[in-house]
Amino acid sequence: MVIQRRSLKVEVLERLKELVIGGTYLPGKKLVIEEIAREFGVSITPVREALHHLAAQGFVELQPHRGFVVKELGKKEIEDLMELRLCLEKLGARLFIQRNDKGCMEELEGCVRGMRRLVESGSVDDMVVANSKFHRIIIEGSGNKELSNVISLLGEKLHRVRILSLHAPNRLKESFKEHMAIFDAIVSKDIAAAELAVEEHIRNITKTIMGRIEQGD
Repeated sequence: MVIQRRSLKVEVLERLKELVIGGTYLPGKKLVIEEIAREFGVSITPVREALHHLAAQGFVELQPHRGFVVKELGKKEIEDLMELRLCLEKLGARLFIQRNDKGCMEELEGCVRGMRRLVESGSVDDMVVANSKFHRIIIEGSGNKELSNVISLLGEKLHRVRILSLHAPNRLKESFKEHMAIFDAIVSKDIAAAELAVEEHIRNITKTIMGRIEQGD
């Protein structure tokens, strides 16, 4: 895992963020600067700078007498994030249908076919990536660049939420059914049904994650 490329600060930051968002570094884990520096094959300076940057972004926190710790997702933070996502993605689905771009529709169809194969194989990690792609296609296909920019800013937090949701027991197949409901409504050009399907999907994600938090999972 030794990092040798040009900008150590950027490379260390990106790698640490991947480990946090991807769940390798679990919430509550203490991040020891010296250990990370040895693992990455770098000095402690870029590691310290990267951790301060991640703290500013809300992925880790600096606790008294403990140092840097991976920040746990609180209920209120998740509720706020998912409430915002609900508004944005309902708008995205509506604009996608109204714009009716053939190329975007074909890309979405291909994504759904890939998701079906991943569900059949039970590949959760690959499904997380495909899941992100499904929603990205809809947002980009809306034609609203400002909407895409706002979603992009939330991308890393949303990716962390998807990982938590899809790794819950029995969630993989249920999630795919919800995506199919969104897709079918889009194919039918039924804006009301698409918005309802998006809302049900996001409500179920929130419910799943809240359940995991309550269980201490």
